[in-house]
Amino acid sequence: EGLIVLRSFGKFFGCPGARLGFVAAEIGVLDALRELAGPWTLAGPSRWVGRLALIDSAWQDTARLQLAQASEDLADLLRQSGLPPTGGTPLFQWTKTDQAQAVYEHLLAHRILVRGFSEPCGLRFGLPGKGEDWQRLSLALEALPEGLAGFC
Repeated sequence: EGLIVLRSFGKFFGCPGARLGFVAAEIGVLDALRELAGPWTLAGPSRWVGRLALIDSAWQDTARLQLAQASEDLADLLRQSGLPPTGGTPLFQWTKTDQAQAVYEHLLAHRILVRGFSEPCGLRFGLPGKGEDWQRLSLALEALPEGLAGFC
């Protein structure tokens, strides 16, 4: 009772354009959501991709391990740069810093987009994609001016 589970294919399966996901909840909650949202049709290609993604448990197991390792690599990189993570998931790392805006602008000048927050002050770093993206992030973090790393 009271449990609502929302899942999307966007991040884990890398299908953000598929508009594919689900909600699991008590029937009363589902009825209320149905009333608010109306019909939510899924395109044939989205259903096809979703079905293949859900039945490929070997890929899912490998992806979970790869994401966990990449997340730990990102945490290590941030620690080495004076921005130790204070939270995260296999998909991103979060770091509190009273210099969030300055770090955000520095990274933006290096063509790296992170999500900045003012309350609490901090930055959310998504996992870089390819090897060159990791290198670009590493170089931008190495070039942080003195004093930009710190805690709220």
